[in-house]
Amino acid sequence: MLLFLPNTPLWPRLLFAVLAAGRQPLLVDPRSPLEELEALMTARPPSLIVTIDIGRVLDKLLRLLPLVPQAEVRVARFAAELPFPRNLLFPLLRGGGLANLPDDPRFSRLNEGMAAVPAGFSEANLTWSGPLTLPSGETSQEDLAAGSAQLKAETKAKERWLLTVPFASRTGLTSLLAALETGQTLVVTPRLDQGSLDKLERTGRIDRRIS
Repeated sequence: MLLFLPNTPLWPRLLFAVLAAGRQPLLVDPRSPLEELEALMTARPPSLIVTIDIGRVLDKLLRLLPLVPQAEVRVARFAAELPFPRNLLFPLLRGGGLANLPDDPRFSRLNEGMAAVPAGFSEANLTWSGPLTLPSGETSQEDLAAGSAQLKAETKAKERWLLTVPFASRTGLTSLLAALETGQTLVVTPRLDQGSLDKLERTGRIDRRIS
């Protein structure tokens, strides 16, 4: 399974559900250059892709799909990921807009059950076999645990962290694991441009940037 998603609350839920099912996801940053994404998808052609109905994300995925004509695509609703009405989404997207499903039989809406972590599953005690494939290469659970431990050692109680990098990175994953284990609040946004991050830092009571 390929997770073709920006930073949203859906991203870690899908990751944990896939790992709990014993599968190895391919993790990418949709903002990466098209050439890099083409190389990743050619090296490990996915049979299932999960994405979200942000226009810019879907547009880029449509340019990549000829490389994997056999892949099915499940599309999550961005509006369902946010705690406010749909008509307030557009300033956040800044022209990206929400997209309808393409007129293509390979596309369908994401079944909410796909993104549900199994009952009794503990994210903080997550284990899996084999490496995770990131845009920068493979990383092991041991490497992520070491990075998470370092971040936890630097952390005070009840902090709010602003994640300024994609979840699909070593830093993104280590900060996610550290936040789960320590109870910190991890603030995420699908937009990682400097202006959006600066605004979140001013308004979001941020204690630490994770870069």
